Formats: sequence, C-alpha cells, structure tokens
Amino acid sequence: MRRVAVLAVALLGTVLIGAPAYAQETDTLQVSYTDTTALPEVRVSVVAPQALAGTTLTDDSFGIVEGGMPRAVHAQRLTGGEQDIMLAVDVFGGMSGLALNDVKRAASDFVTQAPKGAHIGIIAISSQPQVVSELTTNTADLLQRVAGLRAGGNTAIADSLIQASDLLAKGAAPTNSLVLLTDGADNSSAHHLGEVPAVLNRDHVILYTVQMQTSESWPQPPTPRASPPSTSRWPATSATASC
Repeated sequence: MRRVAVLAVALLGTVLIGAPAYAQETDTLQVSYTDTTALPEVRVSVVAPQALAGTTLTDDSFGIVEGGMPRAVHAQRLTGGEQDIMLAVDVFGGMSGLALNDVKRAASDFVTQAPKGAHIGIIAISSQPQVVSELTTNTADLLQRVAGLRAGGNTAIADSLIQASDLLAKGAAPTNSLVLLTDGADNSSAHHLGEVPAVLNRDHVILYTVQMQTSESWPQPPTPRASPPSTSRWPATSATASC
C-alpha cells in the first residue's frame, strides 16, 4: 500500500513579536507529533520556522523520505484551535520597573497576535512556578492576568518549564509550544535544566526562548531544547522531513 504523509503545519510567527532583547529561535522545521494509528497514512505535526511567516506553504513546500524512498505529502495549515501554547514569564525581583513593563508588553503582544482560537496559558517564573492561567481562548482574561504580573522572588526556570509542559500534556491539540521569556538565570529550581529536554520530548513540546537583558542576564539563554519526538511504530531515525 502507498504510504501518504499528511503534514499538519503550524507557524508560530508571533513568538518573537514584541521581544525587547535577544531572541533564540530555530531556522529548521520542528516535528512536534507523529501519528501512525491510521497506516498507511501517517500524520506529522510540524512547526515551520518563523522566517516563513507570511509565506504560502503548499504540498510542494515539503518533502518526506522514508527508508530512502520519497513519500507523497499533503500539507494543511493548523488552525488556532489546534495549537496549545504556554507562555512562561520571568518575574523575579530584578525584573521590576522598566524591565517588568517590557515583559508585560511582550507577553501582551504575543497574546493579542497569537493565532485566533489558540489555547494559551501563562506561568509566572519566580522562586516557584505560579500558574497565572491554564490553557484558555479568553484573550481579555489573559491580558488582564498579564497586566497583574508583579516582580518578586528568585528564578525557578527548570521547575516552571516542567510544570508548563505538564499543563500542555493535558491539552488535546496536536501541536504544543512553550515560549520562555526570561533573563536566563535559574537560581532556585528543585530540578536541573538538564532534566527538561526529556520532559519536553515526553509531552511533545517545542521550546522557544526569548531572553530579556537585565543586570543578572546570562551571556546566552538556557537551552534545554527537545529533539523531535518519535514513536515505536515509526522511529525518528527512519524518516526525515524537509521544508
């Protein structure tokens, strides 16, 4: 039987909108989920690079090779309702005054410009993770909660990423994205940043990092990035996708 790959494409073009400082992103196609329950059809959810924002992506924009053989591809754009996004916002004590205003502006811009219907949640990063909002489509409520953010405490980045991933795992969307807005310094987590990639892989989460510049900023942001998740029925090593 002929194998057909259906690519569900998300373009998280709002990730870096409003970012006032260094931003880390990937320029490659990111695989967020692979579904082989309807063989020979294989459904692959991917996130296209932000550089492709505004580009019309068609079947011919993608290529999939499995075992050295090219496979037919059908690409379809994911709607907002098919995307779950958690925003992890650093509000440690040093993030006060103008820095906090920049954080709030970036978070608000992200919420207002996210794909319509996307489920968005917010975690405030302080000495411990604080769930500001679980996944919701209520933009007005999200903006109100962003406006209410207050600076204080230390920075538990690893703990916050793990909790955000756990919340994304409860959603039903085929694409899970986690946007980290931070100055880069983790100084109070019970978990180590090295533990984060396995959790992100487990929950099929793609991480984006936007680094704020403050007096406590690291030269580079933390990079607990997850590799594309795989399944036992179609190991990641047996097929490749390109855009």
